[in-house]
Amino acid sequence: MYTPGRAWAGLLLLLDWLSLPADAAERASVCEAGSPLHRPLLADVGYGLALCRGHWRYAVARYHRTHEFRGQIEVPVYGTVTIGRRC
Repeated sequence: MYTPGRAWAGLLLLLDWLSLPADAAERASVCEAGSPLHRPLLADVGYGLALCRGHWRYAVARYHRTHEFRGQIEVPVYGTVTIGRRC
């Protein structure tokens, strides 16, 4: 049986992944439209915090990604907020 209490946990992660266009037609349409070139190798760095109090869980996280396109000025930054209840 679950006993309500308090707890916390930290999160730090590093992800890298390969991003390729789906097919040759997509590559051709990107080049013809004059869009910036897509970078094939991307990486994310994320960090966050989770708090538990009683039946409730709260979590926040933030992720920073490498530039997705050549010539991109700003680095993409994403975040999440999660609230959950354990039955």
